[in-house]
Amino acid sequence: DSQKRAERNREREQKLLLEENYQNAVLWSRGEAVSSLERAISQLRELGDYRDSAELLSACERKLEEQRSLQEIRQAAKRRNDERCRRQEMVLCHLKWAVPALILILIGVFWGVSISNQKAQEKSALYSEAVACYEQGNYYTAMRNFEQLGDYLDSASYLAQIPLRECW
Repeated sequence: DSQKRAERNREREQKLLLEENYQNAVLWSRGEAVSSLERAISQLRELGDYRDSAELLSACERKLEEQRSLQEIRQAAKRRNDERCRRQEMVLCHLKWAVPALILILIGVFWGVSISNQKAQEKSALYSEAVACYEQGNYYTAMRNFEQLGDYLDSASYLAQIPLRECW
């Protein structure tokens, strides 16, 4: 009699354990995570033909394949996004150096133009002074100024017209 009771208790415990494992597998099968589905599949395989374990196992395997496909798609999208971000970071890194360099170049260009304008103004003023000296008969100063001007406007023709005997 006690052996029969002990046997029935073991059978009840086994049934309770089977049911508990089945319920855990059902809970894991409702999850979306790959790890949950893998646990459910493992548990359902151990349960064999208990209740509707076989159908639930098939459903979990399909769901796992879908989740793995989605995971692969997400990973591919993440890799593309990471690559796009890396390229954008490279562009921004280059811009970080290009913008100050461009500013320096522009400053140099404007400075060069400014100096060029200043020199043009200086030559223009020197030419006006040389012409005025020539017209006033101050040939020595006119000659010096026209020589400094070189081929500026018609400096050479003025220089050729200066009577050299008047310069000394």
